[in-house]
Amino acid sequence: MAPTKVSDADLRAYLEAGHSQAEAARHFGVSEPAIHQRLKRLRVLTTRVVALEQAGRVVEEKLTATARLEGVQQVIDDELAWAVKQARQEGADRGALVDIILKLAGGSAIDARTTRHPG
Repeated sequence: MAPTKVSDADLRAYLEAGHSQAEAARHFGVSEPAIHQRLKRLRVLTTRVVALEQAGRVVEEKLTATARLEGVQQVIDDELAWAVKQARQEGADRGALVDIILKLAGGSAIDARTTRHPG
């Protein structure tokens, strides 16, 4: 690749100072299409950088959400273990504890008291 006549930083500074692309071409001694192509390449690079930064934030947010969910799951598991232990003790109010256990187990568990088979 041939060396460039103007640096990206110089071109940006010149354009940000309010000059047109045509003026930049004359100022730096290059063609207008050369300025246009350079700006197009810079936009692509900028878009890639922004996309990578956003991807990084998304990954961080997902990791944070995953960690929070893991913490919630640990609390539920601890409470479930406690409820099961309590239900196994002599004289425990198993009816009340069964409701707690079923709720902690995910709510999709079927209440064992309503699914007993006649026997």
